[in-house]
Amino acid sequence: MPSPLALPLLLALVAADPATLRINELYVSHAGIDDREMIELVGTPGASLAGYVLAVIEGEGAGAGTLDAAFDLGAHVVPADGYFVLGDSGVAARDLDLGAQDALENGTSTYVLVHAAAPGSIAALVGTNVDPDGDGVTSLASLGTIVDAVALVEPAVFTGGDRTFDGAATVGPDGAFLPAGAFRAGDFPAKWCASFLDFDDQANAQAPRTPGAPNSACAIRTYGRARCPGPGGFRTDYRWTGDTTAGGVVNIDLKHGPGGAAVGFFFGTSDLETPMAGGCALLVGPPFLMILHTLPGVGAGAGVWQNSFPVPAGVAGLVVTTQAICDGGGGAFVDSNGIEIELR
Repeated sequence: MPSPLALPLLLALVAADPATLRINELYVSHAGIDDREMIELVGTPGASLAGYVLAVIEGEGAGAGTLDAAFDLGAHVVPADGYFVLGDSGVAARDLDLGAQDALENGTSTYVLVHAAAPGSIAALVGTNVDPDGDGVTSLASLGTIVDAVALVEPAVFTGGDRTFDGAATVGPDGAFLPAGAFRAGDFPAKWCASFLDFDDQANAQAPRTPGAPNSACAIRTYGRARCPGPGGFRTDYRWTGDTTAGGVVNIDLKHGPGGAAVGFFFGTSDLETPMAGGCALLVGPPFLMILHTLPGVGAGAGVWQNSFPVPAGVAGLVVTTQAICDGGGGAFVDSNGIEIELR
C-alpha cells in the first residue's frame, strides 16, 4: 500500500495521461496534392480526450521553434477500437477532420502530445516561438505533461539547419527527402520503424499506411548516408518502392549520380560498414552480388538508374542490403546511402 506521501504523486501521474494516449502513425506528404494526411493516436477505448492537445512545432531554419498548430482533442473520446485518427477530409477513418488538404507541413516538424489542465493556453501560442532560448525544450512542458513526441526530419537536421524538440524520437530522413510518413511496428508500445510509409498514396504498397487499424511490421530502412561526393560534388539518392512479399516487385532508383559514370550496385545480407578511400564507406556486408552499369550521360535521365526485381517465393524473412558506388573520376568514388529490405 502506498504511503500517504506517495499517494498524491501517484494520483498526479494517473491524471497526467488518463487515456494512456500515444502517437502511433503519421502520414504528412505524398504524391500529388496532400489530401490524405493523417495522424493516428492509440489509447484506452472509451477514454475521454479532455485535456489532450496535439501540437506541431516547426523545425526548419529561422522559423524553428514556432508552434504551427495545436489540435485540441477535448471534445472527443477514444473509439472502441482504440484508434483515434486526425485526418484530411479524404481519410475515411478520420475522427477529427483536418480539412481538405495541406494541414501538415512538408518539412522537419516535431509532433508533441500534451495533456494540460488548460488546453487553451497551448492553442493561444500558435504562431509564436515556444523555444525562444533555443535549448530544444519548449514551453509546452510548463503548460502540461508531454506524454509523447516524434519528429519527422529532413537531412538538414544533421547539418545544423533543422531542429527537433522536447526529446522527440526522430524518424528520417528518407535519403535526401522528408519521409512520407512514420509508424510504430505493429502499434504502441513498439518503437518507431526506420522504414517509411509509401509516398505513393495510391499504390500504398511500401509499408502501407493503416489509419484506424493495426500498423504494418517494419520491412525496410534506409541507413548511412552519401559521404563522398567525388570531384563533381554529387549527392546521390538511393530509394525504393514496391511490394516486398512473394510475387511482388521491388523498384530501386538511383538519382543525382555522375552522368556517364560506371556504377556498381552491391547487394548483400548485412549492413556491415567498411571504410574506403576518400571518406567513402561500403555499407553492404558479404556475401556480395554486384551489378555493373553505366549511368546515362545526357538528357533528363543523366545520372539516373532504375530497375525492378521480382520477389520469388520461399524467401520470406530474408534481409537484403544494397548500395550504389559510382566512379567519380580521377580515381575517386561517389557513394550512396544504404537500403535494407526484409522480404516477406
